Amino acid sequence: ISPGIDSSVYLELMYPVVLMHAVCRDVSSYPHQCLYLQLDEEEANETECRNDSIEVEKSELEDLCELRFALDEENNLQKLFEDFCFCASLHPDADDDFVPLSAEEEQQQAMDEAMNEEAALAHFDSILTISNDLQDGRFDDAEEQDSEPGTRSRHRI
Repeated sequence: ISPGIDSSVYLELMYPVVLMHAVCRDVSSYPHQCLYLQLDEEEANETECRNDSIEVEKSELEDLCELRFALDEENNLQKLFEDFCFCASLHPDADDDFVPLSAEEEQQQAMDEAMNEEAALAHFDSILTISNDLQDGRFDDAEEQDSEPGTRSRHRI
């Protein structure tokens, strides 16, 4: 990452150092709209940075650094964010334990979920009973009467 064309501003950052990136448009927390990054401080110590115009702050959280890119053209902020999103897609989280299922595994998982759902419904049916004093018909479905076209049908409740 090299912000700016000016050779006096230089930042080399290996993307896996970036824990999170977001567009910050809240000027009450920072004087300019910017791209906000949280960096893994342990990894960020290996980051090479030249020029004081790049602000790196140590967070209250021990192993985090914060970095903000405030661009001269705020219109380019969204493009920079999208570029970081692209970099994130090239570096999947190593701790992510998501493993895509095969078609057979997906089908088995769907069947297991359906069986669990049926078991839960059967259990609910077994514990839900209507007491005898409430079986006087007050909760029965209303009866519909046939009506002629153009007239309203009345329901007995």
